[in-house]
Amino acid sequence: MQIFVKRYFLLDYENSSHHLWRLPGGGGLPISVMENEAISIVTAQHGSISVYATDKRSVGQSSLLECPISVMSNFSACLSYIEQHQYRLKHNTFTNTARDLQYVLDVIIGHDRHHLKSNQRVILMGSSQSTYLLQRYLHLTANKQQVDAVILDSIVPTDIITLIEFDPYINYIVLDLFSRCAQDKQGCSNKFQDSNPIASLLYPTLMQLIPALIYRINRCNINDKIVIKHFLEKTPLIHETSLPGQSNLIEFNNDFSELWFFGNGKYKSVSCDFMKGMSANTFSAMHMMADIYCPAQTAAVLGYPTDQYYRKYPSTKTRLPVLILHGT
Repeated sequence: MQIFVKRYFLLDYENSSHHLWRLPGGGGLPISVMENEAISIVTAQHGSISVYATDKRSVGQSSLLECPISVMSNFSACLSYIEQHQYRLKHNTFTNTARDLQYVLDVIIGHDRHHLKSNQRVILMGSSQSTYLLQRYLHLTANKQQVDAVILDSIVPTDIITLIEFDPYINYIVLDLFSRCAQDKQGCSNKFQDSNPIASLLYPTLMQLIPALIYRINRCNINDKIVIKHFLEKTPLIHETSLPGQSNLIEFNNDFSELWFFGNGKYKSVSCDFMKGMSANTFSAMHMMADIYCPAQTAAVLGYPTDQYYRKYPSTKTRLPVLILHGT
């Protein structure tokens, strides 16, 4: 198993700069998504900070484990590949990934930090799902702290990671409701743009951007071109696409094991019927999930047993400063 680490620094500052370890969000995203951010930080701080980024095990250049056929487009075709790599998938846990981070830090900063000067600081920063990983890391290092501080950006709490459980036929109910609304010209449909309530509510978040985009396209000054380029690059048009080095297989392996449960107090596993209802829901962005979850559940090929750290916060022995940022 190889663990890939990339360092961003300015020459002549490599032995004196502080260390910022940056972990991207998502369970299967490679560190290439952090490239621009890392360069910006090093440049803005004039070399006083070096940024370290590490691909999690089985992601990116850390011994990538991903089905040759897209799991997003044809999960069933990946079943034989998954079965061949059962051992790695069962050991590709959040706890073992946190142990990888602990080991890599020990190698780079040295046992008892003997590779660092006394005034050099080491900070870990994770976003979204990586905040869940860093909380697991804090469990493992409660009695022997390696770093000086931790930043949790858009935190994923350890004990309330749940999906909302609702009527599996919600899609039919809502579509019927708005079809009836469209027929009521005076009392309902006239309250919606173009008297079309269904079209008005499809993906409302993205729809709010359309007027602004049209305005910017028509005006098309220098700033508008920057915004439009950013929008096209950051808004996925096809959900099946993946970045080079991305592992959707690892993402789902983690999600099915520790993150996808119902919040009804019993922490029931998500059912196939529930995912079918979510995937068919015109008003949620969960398309294709049933095509992945249902065969995975039937074959019982993804996921791993949870351990003693599951749904527990780090011990109060941890005295590190922790900065929590909420948002995206």
